Amino acid sequence: MNYLEKAEAALDYLELSENEFSRLKALVKYAPDRLKVLSSTLALESSEKSVTGKHTASLAHPDYEAAIDAYETVTKEFNLIQAKRNRAELTIEFWRSLNSAQKLGNPV
Repeated sequence: MNYLEKAEAALDYLELSENEFSRLKALVKYAPDRLKVLSSTLALESSEKSVTGKHTASLAHPDYEAAIDAYETVTKEFNLIQAKRNRAELTIEFWRSLNSAQKLGNPV
């Protein structure tokens, strides 16, 4: 595979991954706020008497633990797709630099 084909493949990947990237980026961005809302909701539903007890119970609730696990998974997926997209962008930039040098008559 030559450099042009690699750049085209990288561009295709960027195009194909943009919806998933956007979805994951939004999930990662708003997850902390959603966790706060869930924690507050669980605290209100708790039968504990003190504020600290309600907060502790909300953090130990299985729904909150599941939300934390989901946030961790989404964050990993987002970081992976972001790294792949960064690599694709670097591949395209490398091709552009190489192409520019060749146009100027510099053998590479």
